[in-house]
Amino acid sequence: MLETVLQSGLRPKIYPLAVKFLASISSKRTVVIISSHPQTFLERESLGYDLNGHIHQLCGSVCDKAGIITQMCTDYGLAPSYAVYVGDMISDVRAAKHAGVCMAAITTGYHSREQLTAENPDIVVDSLTELLKHL
Repeated sequence: MLETVLQSGLRPKIYPLAVKFLASISSKRTVVIISSHPQTFLERESLGYDLNGHIHQLCGSVCDKAGIITQMCTDYGLAPSYAVYVGDMISDVRAAKHAGVCMAAITTGYHSREQLTAENPDIVVDSLTELLKHL
């Protein structure tokens, strides 16, 4: 499947200013990417966008995001109340709430501001630059 996608020329677009955002927070905070996208995709995308120096761990092929969020808090010795999960989907908001972490919904992805706000995330932002002001 991965090879078919790569051969087709499809490549996910990275959020505007994502590298700058990750560079600014990764020296002070642990950054873990949790995604339902296949692990192999995440690894190649991370390399392709030169993100590896800013990410502590990639968790791809995830079906239970709440479980992985909880596990990452445990693995890194972080109380859930001190963790922030950033996501662009309703399911991300629900996973963060279930895991007991702060949820920052970003409107640059799959679901609209209205859809995300209806799920009552802790923060709703329109960009990573705006999110940085809350961290």
